Amino acid sequence: MVDRLWAHSARDGDRLRHGLADHLRGTSWRASAFGEVFGAGPLAAHCGLLHDVGKGSCQWQRGPINAERLGGRVGIPHKHAGTWLLDQHGLGIMSAVVFGHHGGLPDATRLKKELRFADTDPLVAEAIRRVGEAVPEIHPSEPIAPPTWLTEAADADPYALDLLVRMVYSTVVDADFLDTEQHFAGVARPFHPVSAADLAERFEQGRQNLLENKPKSPIDGLRQEVYRQCVEAAQGPRGIYRIPAPTGSGKTFAAGGFSLEHARVHGMKRVVVAVPFMSITEQNASVYRDLLDAEGEHPVVLEHHSGIDLDDGRAGRRWQRLAAENWDAPFVVTTTIRLFESLFSHKPAAMRRMHRLAGSVIVLDEVQALPDRLLSPIMSALRSLTQWFGATVVLASATQPPFELLSPLHGTRIRDVIVDPKPLYKALSRVRYRWLLDPKPTMAQIAEQAAAEPQVLVVVNTTRDAARMHELVEEHRPALHLSTRMAAAHRRAACCALPVLIGSGLLTEAGAAVAEQALLAVAGLLLAAAAGMWWLHRRRTARADATAGSCGCRTGGVAADAECAPRGSGFRGIPASNRSAQSGFGRAT
Repeated sequence: MVDRLWAHSARDGDRLRHGLADHLRGTSWRASAFGEVFGAGPLAAHCGLLHDVGKGSCQWQRGPINAERLGGRVGIPHKHAGTWLLDQHGLGIMSAVVFGHHGGLPDATRLKKELRFADTDPLVAEAIRRVGEAVPEIHPSEPIAPPTWLTEAADADPYALDLLVRMVYSTVVDADFLDTEQHFAGVARPFHPVSAADLAERFEQGRQNLLENKPKSPIDGLRQEVYRQCVEAAQGPRGIYRIPAPTGSGKTFAAGGFSLEHARVHGMKRVVVAVPFMSITEQNASVYRDLLDAEGEHPVVLEHHSGIDLDDGRAGRRWQRLAAENWDAPFVVTTTIRLFESLFSHKPAAMRRMHRLAGSVIVLDEVQALPDRLLSPIMSALRSLTQWFGATVVLASATQPPFELLSPLHGTRIRDVIVDPKPLYKALSRVRYRWLLDPKPTMAQIAEQAAAEPQVLVVVNTTRDAARMHELVEEHRPALHLSTRMAAAHRRAACCALPVLIGSGLLTEAGAAVAEQALLAVAGLLLAAAAGMWWLHRRRTARADATAGSCGCRTGGVAADAECAPRGSGFRGIPASNRSAQSGFGRAT
């Protein structure tokens, strides 16, 4: 009988070490629960059970004791034993899950090389022997069963196995983190007590309360019809849906109503709303928090993107920081970069969230902004998520691309939520285009014309042009320069302050009522594209109270509180230099 084996060094306080048998079984249990969502509970459980078998060697076991005495980390590799065992159990490519549970998933060539090394490594044999005495179930009496759908998927979807490996990897990595955290914290992190399936009624009640206190609009009837059709369509089966709702039709409410009703009908645990622009992410998160987060109760809306400081010490930030690690929340609002980073990364920190997408409703807002060069892998992954992992995908946009023409979606049914959207587009067409080409106006002339308008947005091509335009307008009246080079809090506060908004680069409307009476564009070579894409709605809420803005801040004509933002403000300017990074995942946001 071997001495007791350890998985982690002693924690502060009671100086208790983490037993290896406890850690392997605890990780296995958690991974199994995560994997059951997509039919891979036994497979995830076995990978979790084997992930740290390599810690059983005598050399590794001396590591925690030395770390306690001298400080630092153990620093001895331990991944080969579990990797080799999984391969011996006939699970082949799944052995990548164990090999990469710290450093990231390896490619097939690297995995084969490491398995050849493990064949002759004496530490591997020693660790397996020692751990097998303490945890005999690492040697199963029967083959580990893969998901029942895998045989069908192997013929129909060449990428299904790859996605399964990544999903199981996600369950094991998350389970490993949580079990280790429990040891060092002395208490287990509780799972979120609320499911998305429980939120449909709360959402509807919140929407009704909001509408009762909102000024009436001539298009309220159209918005209600869009919402009704979305909730009705939510009764349909899981799959891919399309919401082709024009700007101003209440798409934020409609998408939320569809998602939560669909979750209720099918017992789904989570809604993930992904948006390509951080400004809209912030706006949507604010709207959904108002509707779903109840005072005095556990928060349900998680906002996750790089504009959120999760360590600023504010109330609720600890929950938000922990939930952001693995998206343990019933309603997640994030950026498309975060979403696809989880799907396509090979690193554990990003992929830890991935298993939460199984059995979830995934809303892709503004899908027309997805990068062309990545459409094939994105659509392939989304199809597989709906086909094999119990997810539903909602494609929301006022300008819906024909994704069904892409090869990954050939033969895949995309259900239209709005039966006949054409009348909506006609009824909500409130934009008049006027091309100022001959004679071409100067920036000074456009600045003078803009200054004469009571409310106006000027969209220009570069941050340098925006700065120049700001100077020219301010020769006639106070003006606001809005740019992505501002901090998010300042950008939100700026929307309270002044009637002239000058945005640099790509400016996006968040689907809420925003002040506008005229649109002037100086866009250089991008004028034709800009004029066709950007418009703003007439403000439906009065700026009557100058000392208490629509967000409740005491502005006195200027923004006094950098954290205060008006409902309905969703502006963000993205400089031309950042545009490719935003759309092409060049940097994580």
